[in-house]
Amino acid sequence: MANPYPFQDKVIVVSGASRGTGLALSRYLLARGAKVSMAATSEENLKKAVAGIEQDIPDVKDRVIYFPTDVRNPDDVKAWIEGTVAKWGELDGAANVAAKMNKSIHPIEDLELEELKDVLDVNVIGTFNSIKYEMKNMKPGGSIVNCGSQQVKYASGNMGAYAASKNAIRGLSQSAAYEGGAKYPKNPIRVNLLCPGCIDTDMIHQPLHLPNGAGTWTMTEGDHLTSIIKRYSKPEEIAASIAFLLGDESRFMTKQEIYVDGGWMEANYQDTMTSTGKSPLKLILGAANVGDKEADPWARFDTPDEVNAFIDAFAKRGYTQLDTAAVYSPQAPYSSEPRLGAVNAGEQFSIDTKADFMKGHTKENITHDIDNSLKLLKINQINIYYLHVPDRNNPVEPALEALNTAYKDGKIRTWGISNFRADEVQEMIDICEKRGFVKPTVYQGHYNALVRAGEKELFPILRKNGIAFYAYSPAAGGLFSRSHKNPVPNGRFDPAHKSGSIANSLYIKPSVLGAVDKAIEVFAKHNIGGHAAALRWTAHHSILDKKYGDGLIIGASSPQQLESNVDTVEEGPLPAEVAAALNAVYEEAGDEVSYHM
Repeated sequence: MANPYPFQDKVIVVSGASRGTGLALSRYLLARGAKVSMAATSEENLKKAVAGIEQDIPDVKDRVIYFPTDVRNPDDVKAWIEGTVAKWGELDGAANVAAKMNKSIHPIEDLELEELKDVLDVNVIGTFNSIKYEMKNMKPGGSIVNCGSQQVKYASGNMGAYAASKNAIRGLSQSAAYEGGAKYPKNPIRVNLLCPGCIDTDMIHQPLHLPNGAGTWTMTEGDHLTSIIKRYSKPEEIAASIAFLLGDESRFMTKQEIYVDGGWMEANYQDTMTSTGKSPLKLILGAANVGDKEADPWARFDTPDEVNAFIDAFAKRGYTQLDTAAVYSPQAPYSSEPRLGAVNAGEQFSIDTKADFMKGHTKENITHDIDNSLKLLKINQINIYYLHVPDRNNPVEPALEALNTAYKDGKIRTWGISNFRADEVQEMIDICEKRGFVKPTVYQGHYNALVRAGEKELFPILRKNGIAFYAYSPAAGGLFSRSHKNPVPNGRFDPAHKSGSIANSLYIKPSVLGAVDKAIEVFAKHNIGGHAAALRWTAHHSILDKKYGDGLIIGASSPQQLESNVDTVEEGPLPAEVAAALNAVYEEAGDEVSYHM
C-alpha cells in the first residue's frame, strides 16, 4: 500500500510560493507530511496563501512558515534559508519556482537592456542565490529542483530574455548536480531541472507588449495548440512532477531535464498567436455563415454538430484564429456568436469579433457590445475587436475611448478597423496618439486581384503605423470561376440574397467581366481553376506579407470545401503567366471596386 505521507517531516523550501505553481507545490507537500518554508516577494500574498492552506489542510499550522524574500537579494535568500534551518534543521529539499517573463514580445534587436536585466535578475540571479544557500544547508541525499521551460529546448523568436534566462538555469543546474555529487560522493545532493510548458497561472495571462506600440497580446488557451495535449497544464500537475523529483522515488536521478509540456512541438512564439499551419500568411476562419439556417438561407452551420465539424476541420490543419461579428450571419444577425459559444470554440481558437454597426458606434454601445460578445462567445478576452463598418453619424473619439477602456480592463487583446477609408484610419491613429489610447493593430478589408485600390492610399498608412492587413474575399467571391453566370440559390451571387446583391453591385460591371474573361483563358492553359488561381494570387503574389502580420480570412460552405481552400492556399505560388494574367485584370479594370464602404 502506498505511503500517504511520503514527505513526513521532510524540510523543504519553496520560492515563488504565494501563488501559481509554487503555492500548488506547497499545498501538495504539506498534504503529504512535509514541513514547508514558503518564500515570495509579497508578505501580504504569503499571509493569504498560508491562511488558505491552514483552512484546507488539518494540523498544518506547525509545519508551514513563510519568509518575505526577494530572490534577487542574496541577504534575503540567506535569511530565508538560515531561518528555516534554525527552526527545523537542515534541508531535505528545495524547489526554486520563482520566475519572471518578458514584458514584451519583440526581436532581440529591439530588446532593451533593462528588460533583459530585469528577467535575468529574477530567473538567473534569483536561482543562483537560492542554490548557493540551499547547497550550504542541505543534508546528504537532499534534492534541489530548478524550474526551466520548454524554451530550454525550443527557444523561439521574440522571447530572447526569457529563453536566455531559462537556458542559464539549465547550466546552473548541471554544474550544481556535479557539485552535489562531489560534496557527498556516497549520498549526493541531487539537482534536476523541470521544464514545463504553459501553465495556467497569472504569469501566462499577463499582457505582453507588442512591437511598435501596437498594443498588447495575452495568450489564451486557443493560442496554445503547439502541444499534443491541447491545453495548459494545471499548477497542480506541475507541482506533482516537482514533488516526484524531490522525493525518494527519483533517488537515482540527477542532472536531468524533465519536460512536462503536453508534448510541445517546436514553434516560434510569435507564430503561436495564430497558427502552426503552412500558409504563407496568417489564415483566419471566417464564421459569417455560422448562424440560424431557418432565418438565413445563406447560413451553413447551425447545430452544434455542424459548427464543430466546420471549425474542427480548420483546427486539424493547425490554424487557430476565428473571425465573427455581432451581426453575423447576414440575414440572421446575432446568431453566429451564440452558436460559437455553445460549442466552446474559444477553448481551441482565438476569436475576433466586431461591433454592432447597426446600433451606432457610441461609447455606450461599444462598451455594451464587448460585454455581450464575451458573454455569448463564453470567453474571457476577445482577441481582436473591430469597428466593423464606418458610423459617420457619430464622432469616433468616444468609441476609441471605449475600446481603450476595454483594452485596459483586459476584455480585448487588441482592436482593429474594418471597411474604413484611409483618411478615417489616419484620423483614428491621430486621436489615439493625442489621447494616449492604445492604437489599432489590424485593418480587415476587401482585397483580392481585382480590389487593390487600398495599395495606393491605405497600405502606406498601415505600414507606417505597424498595422497588419487581413483580407476578406481573397478569391473575389468566386468571380474568377464564373459563379455569377449561373448563381446558386443562396450563393455568393444570388441577387435574391442580401450578400448576393452586394456582390453583384461590386463585381458585375462590363469592364470587370471583360478583364476576368481574359484571365480565365490563361488559367485554362495551365489547368488551374479560377477560384484556386485567385486565392493563390492573394496568398502568394499580392502586397500582403507575413512579416507585417498580414492574413487571409477564408470561409466555406462545407468542411470539405474548407479543406480544399486550405489546400489551395498551401499549394504555393502560381505559374508566372497565371500571376501576370491576374495582375493584368487590375491594370485593365482599375479601381472599379472600392476597398472601403
